[in-house]
Amino acid sequence: MQNQNKFHYKAMMFLSFAGPAVILFSAVVIVPFIFGLYLTFTGWDGISSSIPFVGFENYLSLFKDTSFWISLGRTILYAVIAVILANVVAFALAYLVTSKIKGSNFFRAAFFTPNLIGGIVLGYIWQFVFKQAILVIGKATGISLFSTSWLSDPFKAF
Repeated sequence: MQNQNKFHYKAMMFLSFAGPAVILFSAVVIVPFIFGLYLTFTGWDGISSSIPFVGFENYLSLFKDTSFWISLGRTILYAVIAVILANVVAFALAYLVTSKIKGSNFFRAAFFTPNLIGGIVLGYIWQFVFKQAILVIGKATGISLFSTSWLSDPFKAF
């Protein structure tokens, strides 16, 4: 009896945390996937209210179409080349950054710089918001909280 209560408690705790995520995942991914799979067996045009069931007719016409096979071959070729090329380039760049060759510090800085640019731009945007945009809101609405720059006031600037 003790083990059953412990199991029930653990199951309820698991469901309370994982339940909402499972429901959302099902609503956003699983249900649309199943509905889309069902639609492949129909002759629906996407507009009409009737959805005629055609079975495997769509698949049979697809497999008979030569442009499908050409597109599928190109897609597979692209995927293989993209995966191999991405891994080879990533390995080469990792080797440049971690090796003791001349200029490796330059490569480290060059690869890290894009990470800095986003933060710098974000800082300028928030500086604009707190210095100028809030003042415009304060003048337009007459709210005293927004009448001075938040960055110049020691009580408003955290």
